[in-house]
Amino acid sequence: MDRVRIGVIGGGAIAQVHHLPLLNDLSEEFEIKVVCDLSPALSKHVAERFHVPSHESDYRAVLDSDVDAVLLCHTDPKTEVAVAAFNAGKHVFVEKPVCFSLEQSSEMIEAQSRAGKVGQAGYMKLFEPAFESARREVASMDDIRYVQVNHLHP
Repeated sequence: MDRVRIGVIGGGAIAQVHHLPLLNDLSEEFEIKVVCDLSPALSKHVAERFHVPSHESDYRAVLDSDVDAVLLCHTDPKTEVAVAAFNAGKHVFVEKPVCFSLEQSSEMIEAQSRAGKVGQAGYMKLFEPAFESARREVASMDDIRYVQVNHLHP
C-alpha cells in the first residue's frame, strides 16, 4: 500500500508539538511532503526540524503539489483554504476550530461533497487521560451551577 502524501499548512505549536511528530512516527503510512507557513523562516525551520523535503510560504503551492491530503493547522479562519483544498482534489483534515459560522461550515461541506474527498475535523485532546478524568469527575457532580475550565498549554 502506498503511503499517504501529506502537506501541512501552518507551522505553529499544534503542528510541531502534535501532528508532525505523530506523522513521523507513522512514517510507514504517511509521507510528509511539504510544510507551509506564512513565515518563510518558520516553514524552513519546521521542514528542517522534521526532515520534510520541501517548504512553502503560500498554501496554493501546497495545493498545486502532488500531496494526497492537507492538514490545516494555520490561523483561523480556515474556510478559504479548506474549500480551495477540496477544489484542488485533496483530502482535508482541519484542526479546531473548523470555522466560525454555519455558512462557513456549509461552504466547506459543499466543497467536500463536490470533490468526493474525505474531510475531517480534529481536536487532539478528546482522548487525553486528563480529559477523560475530567469527564468522569463532571459526571459524578450533582446540581452544577457554575463551571470554569482553564486549559493551559505548557
